[in-house]
Amino acid sequence: MHIPAKTLDDLEFPIVLEQLADHCVTEAGAKAAIRITPIKEEGLILNALGKTKEYLDSFELDSVIPNHGFDPIDNELRLLGIENTSLEVDGFRRISGICQSGT
Repeated sequence: MHIPAKTLDDLEFPIVLEQLADHCVTEAGAKAAIRITPIKEEGLILNALGKTKEYLDSFELDSVIPNHGFDPIDNELRLLGIENTSLEVDGFRRISGICQSGT
């Protein structure tokens, strides 16, 4: 599915992205929010709509979705790609905390 740039401008999509970025907790999140583009595949759209409905249902029932507040691990991930480099204990713990929260 293709959405013309004019349609996105008419819908004020760039303004919505800026507002979304303003609500992001981290700089990395804000940068990612600005780069969001419309989904083009129908299956992915239906999946996203299902997640949106789940969030809306939760919101209407006053069930709060927790903010996990992860610390950024960009530097640690960069170091993992460098041969013969080690992580400091705090960096390893940040990565571990993120990995364990998904289970």
